[in-house]
Amino acid sequence: MEKPAKTLWATVLKETRKLPGPTRERRRTSIAELLADERCSQAVLQFLATADVGRTSGPPVAEDEEDAASEASEWQARDQEERAWERREEEERLGRE
Repeated sequence: MEKPAKTLWATVLKETRKLPGPTRERRRTSIAELLADERCSQAVLQFLATADVGRTSGPPVAEDEEDAASEASEWQARDQEERAWERREEEERLGRE
């Protein structure tokens, strides 16, 4: 078992022993029970934050404001080019008629 998983189950066991309700152990607890038990919420959230759960291949990509603004300006430029092309096409069509 990996370290984040060991930490998760150790924390779950500790929390469920000190608070009322059934004790949750690795071998006797389903994932559904783990997620439904409010006493385990913090341990599960900590596990998800530290483990590579759900990560796609490669490092996470940080998108900053400059990238978002740059992408928006690219879309605006494409939209303006498309409108200009449509105007030229319309002018040519009207000129031929």
